[in-house]
Amino acid sequence: KQIALDVIAELGSMDLTVGELLSLESGDAFMLDKKIDEDIEIFVGGERAYIGKPGKVASNNAIIIVNSIEGEKNSNERENE
Repeated sequence: KQIALDVIAELGSMDLTVGELLSLESGDAFMLDKKIDEDIEIFVGGERAYIGKPGKVASNNAIIIVNSIEGEKNSNERENE
């Protein structure tokens, strides 16, 4: 059986007023709260699941997974022992 899940790679965020949101037009650019070389959080089904980096696969933009959140949790638990 297959289940459809949303996979979202969050590049960054910013605060906008409703007025600013409504005035956005094609071609507008805005600053996000992360630098281009910072980790990207990847959410699966609304839950933070992976850490990634921007990359390319052939000529397509892509997100390269560098760690799982579960792996990060396990690593932190070992460090605290």
